[in-house]
Amino acid sequence: MVKLELPPIETEHHSKILLTIGTGTDYASEIARKINIKQPTVKKHLKKLQECDYISETKNTKKVKNRKFYKINWRRITSEYLTYLSNTTKTKFKQVRKNVRFNPYLQALLMKAFNDHAKYKDKENLKTIKKIFEKVTMQLIYHLPPHKDIDLIEKSKSNSELSRFLSFTEDVESKVAADFKDTIEEFYEDIKNNNINFQKK
Repeated sequence: MVKLELPPIETEHHSKILLTIGTGTDYASEIARKINIKQPTVKKHLKKLQECDYISETKNTKKVKNRKFYKINWRRITSEYLTYLSNTTKTKFKQVRKNVRFNPYLQALLMKAFNDHAKYKDKENLKTIKKIFEKVTMQLIYHLPPHKDIDLIEKSKSNSELSRFLSFTEDVESKVAADFKDTIEEFYEDIKNNNINFQKK
């Protein structure tokens, strides 16, 4: 597998292409038009993303000649989200990653986040997929967490994949929120102890 200098979730051009494909635009010329990048550049990025398993070619259902059509590898996007969680928290999500790596509910949540971005991107400053991951995480923490929804809990009793997903959201709320709380508390202690490093003008 080819490695990128930076993961696509952290670069604007790769993120734009992935978000565009993830919301229904699936061939190079239309992607180039939508994100305002020259087609040869888009093709170069598409090749790299395909080599790295973020996208794959799909069937030409539109019967258009001489065009390659692409689709998102949602398992890879899900894996990237779990890596993001592991890298941004003190608690490693090893067992959590194993339980939900291929979870259809987590994949569906990320697909919805892509679609929501397409609807509201002019109102939000979310230029990379990493920013969308951050938003999803904040929603899991600060909105009504799915694992506390009585109807979902009842439904999960006969649905093992949903049960794993609810356990995952509980882990996100407890572990990620705890890390944020620790960071803020340490910051307040630094203020009290005059331990703050300000940027020099």
